[in-house]
Amino acid sequence: MINCTGIFYAEGTSHEATIAHGEIKCNEKDLTPIYPTFNFLGFTHYWAKSRKGTAVIKRSTEKSRFVRALMKIKEWCKINRHNPVKEQHKTLNQKLRGHYAYYGITGNSFMIGNFYHKVRRLWRKWLQRRSCDGSIPWDKFILLENLYPLKPARIVRSI
Repeated sequence: MINCTGIFYAEGTSHEATIAHGEIKCNEKDLTPIYPTFNFLGFTHYWAKSRKGTAVIKRSTEKSRFVRALMKIKEWCKINRHNPVKEQHKTLNQKLRGHYAYYGITGNSFMIGNFYHKVRRLWRKWLQRRSCDGSIPWDKFILLENLYPLKPARIVRSI
């Protein structure tokens, strides 16, 4: 929430961060505005324009949290690559659903879509390493995905 003084705060916490619109600095090279940002609760909060053209605060997945989540998926795929595909599919969908439940807010669709595509690539990579034969071309992987589709990225909450 933002109170009338321009301070962002979360109820039940003592964390406050000033993100007043008057603190805009200019890039020295091309004189484009540099808006202040801050990270809080796994999101990067930043100034942007709404569809109506007014200044609003938007949220995006924090880079370190995004990378951390991908690394956990990578490690899980590596450890469980020899499990049956049906089990892998079920667990990956649970992990994706949990990620979407937390990060699936208005304005964050690019990052959760990016997460979905990176998880697809990681799953294919570790399925390829199950045997010595090696490669699963994308067309075969898409056929496998038709049988075991991953949950597509979606916005869960409107903020």
